[in-house]
Amino acid sequence: MEKQVYKVKQKLLKCRSLLSYGNASVWDRISSYSTSLIVVSSDKKKFADNRILLAIEEEEANSYLIDSYMNIVNQLDKDARSIVSFAYMKNHYTVNVIASILSMSERNVQRILSDSLRMIAYLDPDIDFTINDLKNYYYYTRNKKNNLVIKRTVFVLIKNHYATVKELLIGEEISFDDLQAYYSNKIESKFEQRKVLRVIYYLAFAFETIEENEFIELMKHTQASKKEINRKLKKVRLHQINDGLNKKNIKAEL
Repeated sequence: MEKQVYKVKQKLLKCRSLLSYGNASVWDRISSYSTSLIVVSSDKKKFADNRILLAIEEEEANSYLIDSYMNIVNQLDKDARSIVSFAYMKNHYTVNVIASILSMSERNVQRILSDSLRMIAYLDPDIDFTINDLKNYYYYTRNKKNNLVIKRTVFVLIKNHYATVKELLIGEEISFDDLQAYYSNKIESKFEQRKVLRVIYYLAFAFETIEENEFIELMKHTQASKKEINRKLKKVRLHQINDGLNKKNIKAEL
């Protein structure tokens, strides 16, 4: 995904250069090749013809780039257009400068710019960035914050409700110690991290921190099998949270 975003940035910067300094005509481009288009040698004539063709192709490619990217950027909403313009098309301002100009927080400017670059990648027919790539990006960014909340919730559970968490972990391949190791950043393997995440989502669902649909979606992104998802769903439905554990108190502790 980052390669596609890099391509968008390079194209936007080239547009800025072309808009600032103009798209040189064919005759401007070939002026440096020869003082005259009249040549005697057939080899030289062939060489000059190739240079002229290359100059024509370059001029056309630059015109196409400007027209297509102006059209793409104009499809963005007002804030996105302004930010992309300040960052790449007309200027090359930093995020903090743009935030000051638009009276926005730097965080919002960065988020809108990041979203916009990926939307442009999708709208650019010459860049391999599909609607699924865009959906996955939005899913990741939307759930990144949610995941932090979920992880914090489960952290409170394992810290203050040891017995209940131990009970919920019966039959799971992740132990209480594994959870503690995860929160201490002691698990480096991506495979092992995904295994722990599945249990974290399972615990969050068991304590009604997330809805069933969200639980299923999160589990899919950990590469959990359908069989494992259904097993955990069934286990949560059958498991009755200890009456002595007040979920409202858990939420109050967050």
